[in-house]
Amino acid sequence: MNERLERGFTIGWIYVIQAGGGGSIKIGWALDPNLRLKSLQTGHPSRLRLLGVIPGTRKDEKALQKRFDHARINGEWFRRNQVLNDLMTLVLNEGFLAVSSNVSRNSPERKRISDFSLIVPEV
Repeated sequence: MNERLERGFTIGWIYVIQAGGGGSIKIGWALDPNLRLKSLQTGHPSRLRLLGVIPGTRKDEKALQKRFDHARINGEWFRRNQVLNDLMTLVLNEGFLAVSSNVSRNSPERKRISDFSLIVPEV
């Protein structure tokens, strides 16, 4: 069994979300990044985009946020130009990219919960 599960850690997803086309970056944790993205979008004026996810715990999330303290704007939001390259390298090495799904408006698949899919990066 996974050592973290044995010690009582909850494994979920550390997500990387970007505001707008080139806006700030949010580093957070959720059991379901799809639902979290939707809840964040409700109160955010810019379109939010999930860039990727990494399997991890809340403790892992806090450690990653601390790593980028120098770029923190407020709370879990960080300056894009100071964190994006490192975060995307981490996602490519340990996580999954999020890509938008190109689904026709009339397709039955349109009724899916999210408008993105996760892909395992090629090594």
